[in-house]
Amino acid sequence: MRLTFSGDSRKGWSPRRSGPSLPQVALTFDDGPDPRYTPVILATLARWQVRATFFMVGEQAQAYPDLVRRVYEEGHDIGNHTLSHRHGWLTLPARTVQEWEKAQDILTGITSTVPRFFRPPWGKATPTTRLWVRERGLLVLYSVIPGDWRYGTSPGTLAERVLKAPCLGDIILLHDHGRLHPEAPAATVTALEIILAGLEQRGVKAVPLREWWPLYRRK
Repeated sequence: MRLTFSGDSRKGWSPRRSGPSLPQVALTFDDGPDPRYTPVILATLARWQVRATFFMVGEQAQAYPDLVRRVYEEGHDIGNHTLSHRHGWLTLPARTVQEWEKAQDILTGITSTVPRFFRPPWGKATPTTRLWVRERGLLVLYSVIPGDWRYGTSPGTLAERVLKAPCLGDIILLHDHGRLHPEAPAATVTALEIILAGLEQRGVKAVPLREWWPLYRRK
């Protein structure tokens, strides 16, 4: 199994745990929402009757609250991806805490639901981040990185990188907003159709992270 959650063993979960004993993956989308790409991704997921998890940047969520509400109302999970996507190792501890708390307040204010999944920018979890998240939920990383943030990668290549994984508890990292290359998610949009078709052909179910929550919450 290749499910990757990160956390503190004293809370009943550890940096690496086995995934479910079923052919399942979690599709996750970082850095949004984005008015160009998030609606298209939502429409694709709806056609396939798939739920995913969106790790949202607080500033993006504040700019597009209607999109945040749409993601939530369509049954997807929303996770905290900090306020402004600052690199944790280049940020002072006090500012790191502010990044998490302000994003948490924004997302909670829009959806009236407190996020319990957290992903640090670039997957870099500092001790400050681990301590802050420990009492609030799960620090979620990923096991499949197709590299869709790079502009110019073809949709076919992105899909191939995802589908060659075992797809047994994998967490797949995708993006619905291009921070480095604004047009990069266009390839993700096209690749998503290929990915979903490939998963279905292999008998693999894509699930939101909440379906795995009982495996990782404190007993």
